[in-house]
Amino acid sequence: MSLPLLIAVAACYLVATLLYVNLLLTQRGAMDGLARGTLVAGLLLHTVAFVALHRPGDGGGAPWSPVQDSISFMAYAVVALWLIFQGRWRVKALGALVSPLAFFLVFYAALPIGGPAPPESVRSIWPHFHILLSVIGFAFLAIACAAGLIYLVQDRELKSRRGAALARVAFRLPPLEVLDRVNTICLLYGFPILTIGMITGALWESGRTGRFVWEPHVTFSLAAWLLYLLIVFFRLVWHQRGRRAALLSVIGFLLLTSSYLGVRALGLGS
Repeated sequence: MSLPLLIAVAACYLVATLLYVNLLLTQRGAMDGLARGTLVAGLLLHTVAFVALHRPGDGGGAPWSPVQDSISFMAYAVVALWLIFQGRWRVKALGALVSPLAFFLVFYAALPIGGPAPPESVRSIWPHFHILLSVIGFAFLAIACAAGLIYLVQDRELKSRRGAALARVAFRLPPLEVLDRVNTICLLYGFPILTIGMITGALWESGRTGRFVWEPHVTFSLAAWLLYLLIVFFRLVWHQRGRRAALLSVIGFLLLTSSYLGVRALGLGS
């Protein structure tokens, strides 16, 4: 993917981060439209970058890395999904978390982490289904994490009322009921989509190599999946809500992110 395009995308997401933080602190109405417009501009540039990368006969001007491409696609999916949710639920405060996450992912994707050339099987249709489903599931769970994190902040400040500055910010955050609703919806959509993505990935890998290779990132991914399974079970069966559910969704997403970014950054993943 063209490095200048990625830099421009990252710049848009970084500016959007600053604007959303300013909106959270000042509640100036004009900041909302400006921040959302900057994020949309970054998403459009991101689309151009993907088109340039996958154009036949082109390569974006640089060697193609499946890891970098999928990480960049994660940022794209998170931003696109949040823009949809923001329009429906009016949860503007999530932008202060979604934008920096998108910036970090694009920045990470732009790093020269290298990686082997994609095998011929990657060019078939099945691994693309695996990547698409996994990334969409990741995006839903990222929004669930953001809602859960803001829920924890809001809940803490409403109970403690300590710190005038934080208290003022807390009253500008979405109601706890809305945050819990967003968290629940994203979990119930993201978990099954991620599950199907993991299954297709396992089937593709075993079909490509003739055996299932147990690697560190597989262990982390399975641990994250089991935690999300418990979270969804508690929500559906025990009707668990509130602070504990929000905290578990944050922990689950951190574990999921570590399984893909952290392990591969150490060179332990495939």
